[in-house]
Amino acid sequence: MPSSTASSITIPNGGQLATDLNNNNKNELNSNVKNVKISIDSTTNNDLNEKIITMKEYPPCPGKLDYIPGPKRIAKNRWEKIWHTTCRLKWNNIFYLSALHITCIFACYHAAVYPVKFWTAASAITLGYFTGMGMSVGAHRYWAHRSFKAKPILRLGLMLLQTMTMNGTIFSYARDHRNHHKYSDTEADPKNPAKGLFHAHVGWWLWKKSPVVIAMGKKFDVSDLWNDPLIRFQHRFYVPLFIVLNIILPTIVPWILWNENLLTAFYVIVIIRTTVVLHLLFCVNSVAHHYGYRPYDFRIRPADNRIINYLSMGEGNHNYHHVFPYDYRSNEKEYWEYFDPISHFIHITQIIGLTYDCKKASPRVVMGIVRRKGIPAYFDHPRSLTFRILNACFDWVAGSIVTLWFLYPFLIYKYFTDREIFIYRWET
Repeated sequence: MPSSTASSITIPNGGQLATDLNNNNKNELNSNVKNVKISIDSTTNNDLNEKIITMKEYPPCPGKLDYIPGPKRIAKNRWEKIWHTTCRLKWNNIFYLSALHITCIFACYHAAVYPVKFWTAASAITLGYFTGMGMSVGAHRYWAHRSFKAKPILRLGLMLLQTMTMNGTIFSYARDHRNHHKYSDTEADPKNPAKGLFHAHVGWWLWKKSPVVIAMGKKFDVSDLWNDPLIRFQHRFYVPLFIVLNIILPTIVPWILWNENLLTAFYVIVIIRTTVVLHLLFCVNSVAHHYGYRPYDFRIRPADNRIINYLSMGEGNHNYHHVFPYDYRSNEKEYWEYFDPISHFIHITQIIGLTYDCKKASPRVVMGIVRRKGIPAYFDHPRSLTFRILNACFDWVAGSIVTLWFLYPFLIYKYFTDREIFIYRWET
């Protein structure tokens, strides 16, 4: 099937190539090149060796991109291709992620074989929950989308928690995420789920950004991010902040307070917790862009996926989020009707005065979009309050069970091998 893209090529006049194209080789050209417009520029120099063929490519999403790539140098042999591929890799990210996952294998073995104190496991779960909040509530819904306004003390707390997720700085994340929403599923999308699950999940961390992503990203005004002194501070001192907050403190504090083994504290609270939280956040970019329902706009790739919603604590309703990115919720229902700890957290902070001006799409706007772009049959008729309460209880119980999935392999292994599951003794 011929490609839908079109290109225009300008060729210097006066050379043999231009003569051949105008005379003898039209049939051969038509058999090899499709959807290409060729024009002869009479104002250019005759020396073909000093001139460069320029192209203008129109990506598969007309009207969104107007990027003009520079000249492309094609590798001529295998070794040159290997060298070009090697230069495109982000070796620092490859090293960090490889070290994290290799260490996580040893950490899982250690946690399964050796005793872990109850307060260590509880600290890992609690810290994982709140660092996820720092990422989803802070970097995502506040800084990337400006879904609400927050008081300085909450912004500081969210910044510190987001630093502990190993997901990059707030500035880089919010900048890339705005690009992701503007050019979703196109070549200008840094995560581009159209390139496959692996690329959307973690592969985009391993490759340098393409020229299209860089060029289109420069069109965004991110002055609101850079003018925030909190973001500038984190962006400048991210590495020392990460080492202190995510490695040193979670390892030393359990050892001081309840005499936990240093290696156990490091493995459980730092390595396992960081790896689990990181992959649950990545699943929103990958799985929630491939599998699920699209009731609000069936024409786009992002989907509502209940399992991912449970695992990511409320980020799995991705079809709704891409249709209404300014909404601090992930669903048009009330925050208590479905498992969404993130929206629940924002609502609680709103009650106590830490957040305000929380934006949400009105029911009239939501149903108007559904009638034009979505699937109206997906939505139920109004239910009674009793049904809504029972359905909410089921959803919250199911979500709480699924969210703790990473605990079950350790518990099952320790149970069947007659090992002490948790040590409840408080030793100082």
